[in-house]
Amino acid sequence: MRVIGPDRHVCLCLTEEEFESGSRVAEINALVLADCDEQAEKYDFAWTECQMWHDEKLWVGENGELVVWPTDHVINPPGSQLECW
Repeated sequence: MRVIGPDRHVCLCLTEEEFESGSRVAEINALVLADCDEQAEKYDFAWTECQMWHDEKLWVGENGELVVWPTDHVINPPGSQLECW
């Protein structure tokens, strides 16, 4: 059994102002949906929870409260060494 819906992480470069305002939460939610769909495609599922998790904002929170601003070196996501300019 594979859990596809809840355990998702994506990285998006954004300014502190964008983070504070939550102006890009919908974009982050869409990225997580794409990541979930991509992972699910590997297993050829007939149905996944990806769209439900996206629509109910279960990854990002209703107002983006689950989106975090890293306070230390980010070590988990691929590309964490990228610098945003």
